[in-house]
Amino acid sequence: MGDTRDALTLWFAPALGSALAQVMFLSPFPEIERCKTKRSLGHLNALPYPFVAANCAAWMIYGGISGNYWVYIPNFTGYFCGTYYSFVAYALDEKIRGTMERIVAVLIILVSFIGMVVSCVMKNSSESARLVVAGILANLILVVYYSAPLSTMAEVVRTKDSKSMHFPLVFCNGLNGLCWTTYGIALNDWWIAAPNLFGSVLSIVQVVLIFLYPSSERLRSRITPTPSVEGLVSMSSDSSPL
Repeated sequence: MGDTRDALTLWFAPALGSALAQVMFLSPFPEIERCKTKRSLGHLNALPYPFVAANCAAWMIYGGISGNYWVYIPNFTGYFCGTYYSFVAYALDEKIRGTMERIVAVLIILVSFIGMVVSCVMKNSSESARLVVAGILANLILVVYYSAPLSTMAEVVRTKDSKSMHFPLVFCNGLNGLCWTTYGIALNDWWIAAPNLFGSVLSIVQVVLIFLYPSSERLRSRITPTPSVEGLVSMSSDSSPL
C-alpha cells in the first residue's frame, strides 16, 4: 500500500502536473495568435504573462539547486511561452506598454539578483539555505501570478460578464496547482505545496465566477443566426401578407 501511495504522490502527481503545466503554458497560444491576426488584444488580460516567465525562471533556479527535474524541466517551457506572450502583448497594445516595461524591468532585476545571490554570494552555503532564498523568490512571484486575475474579478462581478477570463487557462491552473500541492506535501516541501494550494483555491473561485457570469462574447456567438436562418428572417420580413 505504501509503495502504491508513493508511486501516486512522488511520480504520478508530478508527471501529471508537468503535463498540465505544458497545457497551461500553451493554452493562451491560440488566443494570442488570434490577437496577432486581429492586431488587437481585445479584452485579453496580458499582464500575467511577464509573471509567467519570471515565475518559471525562479522555479528553474529552485529546481537547479535541489536537483529536482520535475520542477526544472516543465518550467523551461513556461519561461519561453511567458516571454513570447509578453512580447506579442507589448507589440499589440500601446496602452499597456508602460506598465509592461515597469513589470518586466522589476522582474528581470529581481530574478537576476536572486540568481546571483544563490550562485555566487551563497555558493559555500548549505543547500537548504540556498533553497530558502530561491523558495521565497519563487513563492513571491507565484502568489503574485496566481493573484493577477484578481485585477479582473472585481470587474467580472460588477459587470456580470466573465469575458476577461480565459477558462482553459483558469481550469488548467487549478488542476496543475492540485497536482503540485500533492507532490509538495509528499516531499514535505511547503515551498512547493503552499503557493500551489493557494492557486488551486483561487482558480476554483474563478471557475465559479465564469459559470455564474458567462462571457457575453461566447453567448453572442451561440445566438448569432446562421446564414440560412438570416435568409429566412429576411424573406419573412420582406413578404407582404395576403
